[in-house]
Amino acid sequence: MKLAIASIGNELLQGRILNTNSQVIAKKLQEVGLGVDLTVEVADTSLGIASIFESHCSTFDVIICTGGLGPTHDDCTKKEVANFFKIPLKLDEEEKEKLDVRYEGKLLSCENQAMVPEGAIPLPNPVGTAPGLQLEVGGQLILLLPGVPQEMETIFEDSVLPYLVKRFTPQRKKEVDQITLLQVWEDKIVPLLDAVQKEFPKIELGSYPERSCVKVIAHGADQTCMDEIAIRFDTAFPHRVVRGVHESLAHIVQATFIQNGLTLAVAESITGGNIAARLTAIADSSLYFLGSFIVYSNALKQSILGVKESTLAQYGAVSEETAREMLAGVLEASDADYALATTGIAGPSGGSDKKPVGTVYLGIQRRGKEPKIFLLPKIFYPKRDIITEKSVSELLSSLLIDMREDGIQIP
Repeated sequence: MKLAIASIGNELLQGRILNTNSQVIAKKLQEVGLGVDLTVEVADTSLGIASIFESHCSTFDVIICTGGLGPTHDDCTKKEVANFFKIPLKLDEEEKEKLDVRYEGKLLSCENQAMVPEGAIPLPNPVGTAPGLQLEVGGQLILLLPGVPQEMETIFEDSVLPYLVKRFTPQRKKEVDQITLLQVWEDKIVPLLDAVQKEFPKIELGSYPERSCVKVIAHGADQTCMDEIAIRFDTAFPHRVVRGVHESLAHIVQATFIQNGLTLAVAESITGGNIAARLTAIADSSLYFLGSFIVYSNALKQSILGVKESTLAQYGAVSEETAREMLAGVLEASDADYALATTGIAGPSGGSDKKPVGTVYLGIQRRGKEPKIFLLPKIFYPKRDIITEKSVSELLSSLLIDMREDGIQIP
């Protein structure tokens, strides 16, 4: 089976929103042993939508289109698909009745949403008004899904994916394993990566740099091979290797704290709640994360965390001394086993020759042990959002390294 994903929408081409739909579809297909051969983005115009089928009809067995199924004037996917294949649009009375009942006759676009290309099968949309559509044209399967991510994903999981698995024989799923290298630049692993790839040619190895870490993903590795590869990396980069498929640093932090029965609390100045947001975006974070003190002002640093006025006057809010007292304040105000702290200058204003924009002090302290305070590595393009994001990632990766060095098991 050859499959293409076409994402339809001017907002994608204009960079106004991120196309997560293709990523979600590709990931879920990969999980069941089906692959994606092409992804494209086109405008929601006659020309754009027609180009999908003009270019790819003869090449692909399945084309999944997302976007353009709503009730507004620019939602023209159904109409243009019908025009291209010279199929009339017809009112699906059963679909109209379902929408009428569900919305108690108050859905103004009910008839519009129930119009489908003749022969198309509506796919239920329990979280929105636009049904998905399944259409067979000349032996080619065309699937039209809404562009709203929650609606698309629901229809895809409930209707599309089970049908594709049933109709097309999935390939044997390749085993996937992952190594995350903490605070290691990608160019540092190239010699080892090349050597491992030559030694294990049947394994597909790829490296994917992210902020404060590099992921090495292996497809087709059996357990013995992956164990050997992990040993090689662990020898080359001690205390920097995390084994296992983890979505993000925050997922690794959560797994580590929960497995070891530890708790965490945070004091955030420069990061303004971003650490807490990153951690609490994951279900069950309440099992280890106690909370975050967002102390942006000096007054709150003093009143909530007990930072001394003399410390702020002598060293300033952005200093090792202030970060140290913030950590002490977190441990005093909570029962956490670990505390983190951030204080710095995100810019574009506020910097000086002594403390330029991008100066950030990060702190880690385990209860009963001495705090560790360090500067964020220099950022060569110090934009505010980059500084904040890098501060979060650097602190989380440093926390994991510190825990490894302390002998704490990371899953």
